Amino acid sequence: MSLHGCSHAEDFDVMKTALGGYCKGNDVYILQSETIKPPSRDQLSESLIKDVGEDLINALYASKNSPLISEKICSQINIEKSLTIEKALEGKKEVKDIVFEDEHWEHFYHVFPGVKGVIYISSVAYSSNRKSAIVFLASACGPLCGGSTFIVMSYKEKKWRHVKSVQFSQS
Repeated sequence: MSLHGCSHAEDFDVMKTALGGYCKGNDVYILQSETIKPPSRDQLSESLIKDVGEDLINALYASKNSPLISEKICSQINIEKSLTIEKALEGKKEVKDIVFEDEHWEHFYHVFPGVKGVIYISSVAYSSNRKSAIVFLASACGPLCGGSTFIVMSYKEKKWRHVKSVQFSQS
């Protein structure tokens, strides 16, 4: 398994594929521009590891990539820095844990009217043959609204394609 991504352009293509479901419809989301880390490996069940593929899971946890997301993914996803989101959440110190209190969400939606939630995405990890990739994606839209998923993609016919999503959590 590769410990490093291919290029910023390829990482971006993989991220666009992973976030494709958020680019349908009229809902608007905020994407945190800095990547997040997936949950610790000991939190994963054996069945999840088997379903995703141990090699891809290992590549994701070994990845040292941390590209900033700067390009527009689609019109339904706006990109913001952690600091902007922290300010919107009235100083919540750990934005990346995506567990906010009710009053933080009320303020968030006041600062970002019309937005349906926040999306977080990990760095991209690739298989050794560069034909598969994986990211960890988390979303939040309220204190009991959100979830997280491992997304597996494959490179076929000169394009990244979604293979499967394996849910880690949902509320």
